[in-house]
Amino acid sequence: MFIATLTLAEMLLLDGRCSDKVQEQVDRAKEARAIGERHGLEDGLALFVRDALAEARSAGRLVFQRKPVTRCAYTGRTGEWIRPAQGRARFPKDPVQQLFSAIEVKRAFVVVQHHASIGIDADVFPRVLPALSAELQGVQAEIPEAILGAPSPWRYSDRVKARCCGWTGAALLTEVRRDPHWFGLTCPGCGGKHRSMGPVNFDRVIGEHDVVAVSRLEAPAYPASTEVRPALPGLPLAG
Repeated sequence: MFIATLTLAEMLLLDGRCSDKVQEQVDRAKEARAIGERHGLEDGLALFVRDALAEARSAGRLVFQRKPVTRCAYTGRTGEWIRPAQGRARFPKDPVQQLFSAIEVKRAFVVVQHHASIGIDADVFPRVLPALSAELQGVQAEIPEAILGAPSPWRYSDRVKARCCGWTGAALLTEVRRDPHWFGLTCPGCGGKHRSMGPVNFDRVIGEHDVVAVSRLEAPAYPASTEVRPALPGLPLAG
């Protein structure tokens, strides 16, 4: 077994001449090369756009977070090693690696300090932003406005299953107010009403999610009430 680090161009030479596992990485390199040719990006920057695009399609959302890192896998930048001033200590201090800012786009539940899952040097990010925004147009995923350039028309939601009728769908749909006089949760399957703070009526489906159009989350416009309410003592009648 051999372990080696290959450039994108070297990966392309293995196309069709390797195992299925290696071919997955070759296909990743081919997609990055196509993006680079469309937008005039270097291989490393194009690979970042490709990975961010794949994450949006599979996970249904991206984030926009600044994170201090010691290394950028897409540009090759690493923090400089420096030796802190000795001060009053008797022995010299060990060298430490300086941090620099990166833009992280993957939401991760396990966070490694000073490491970005899909992140790129913040100084380089403005160069890839136009290409990233263009590639994400039309992708059904919740994308931050800082990346997309406009409010996202999609919302990420956990998938839940209703205990009342077995309906399965986006948790956000249970929060839409279909009745102007009910402020709890409503089952989209059977219309059953459940109190938000009552017993658990929706179970989360582990490992699955939904992406919902923002227009489906807007409550319907109800006509203004014409009911004449009795006035309190000392106050005029309410119209």
